[in-house]
Amino acid sequence: MKHLSAPTLLATFALGLLTASAHADPTVYVTNLFQQFGTVSLTTGVFSPIGPGTPEAGQGLVMGLGGSLLTLTTAGNLSAINPTTGIQTVVGPTGLGDCSLSTSPCGPNSAGALTSLGGKLYATDFGNNLYTVDPLTGIATLIGATGIPPVPIIPFSMNPDGSTNLFDESLFSAGGSLYETFDVFSFATDGYTKSFAVAPGLYKIDPLTGIGSLQSAASPQILSATNIGGVIYVFQGGLDAANPFPGFQTLGTLNLATGNVTTLLNLDASTGPIFGIVEGPSPVPEPSSLALLGTGLAALAAKIRRARNR
Repeated sequence: MKHLSAPTLLATFALGLLTASAHADPTVYVTNLFQQFGTVSLTTGVFSPIGPGTPEAGQGLVMGLGGSLLTLTTAGNLSAINPTTGIQTVVGPTGLGDCSLSTSPCGPNSAGALTSLGGKLYATDFGNNLYTVDPLTGIATLIGATGIPPVPIIPFSMNPDGSTNLFDESLFSAGGSLYETFDVFSFATDGYTKSFAVAPGLYKIDPLTGIGSLQSAASPQILSATNIGGVIYVFQGGLDAANPFPGFQTLGTLNLATGNVTTLLNLDASTGPIFGIVEGPSPVPEPSSLALLGTGLAALAAKIRRARNR
């Protein structure tokens, strides 16, 4: 049998303990409908707010320059969020339209969702056109029409029968391509019964041409998505009569082959619907883990010394 050297044994032992503690509670950064910024544990679903809240609500959240996070606001601005303080600052207007208020125009060029691929920022509008976005100025440049159905409603507008209009869109990258989940629906006064104007679908988008193609049907009401190590994590809106949208949501994983979501856990209603998600900070080992590491290393070192003395 091959014997490991003392330094190798120590390094292996330390790596094992640190790896176990580092993966104890992975988190993601999020923004929600309540214009809050914070983190959500992928293990427990607990939302931890950071900072005073974002003045402008955003759709999509990506890593920016200098450790900041970027979001596309419903007012049509590219904004940066300091992940430590939660303070939001406007980088610049994208040129996309405003749909931040019930009185806003909410036209076909209104700001949609934001994501990144290969170091570039991409965004959509209500017409489901694809744009690149300059991370320094915020200016959006049209690539082309995706062919995905446009948003035919004004979000949260009311119909004569009392139903409310909404749409769901997530934009993310995987395997060198862009993907979008999209649906448009109205829900009745019971807050649960839904009528889909655009059926839930999973689309693949060519980042060079902007052309999109329907891959499959998709689970409904996917609010946001992000790719972490090849796993597509999603937040999904209310799925049953006891927990209607927008007071309830789940965390799950999206299957790119089928468009189906596998639910991992339920989130507390106080978290609010999450419209931006990106991989969060690496967990810091807890004091107990560090103490265990120190004790284990000391014991191992003593054992090695005794063996050498013999």
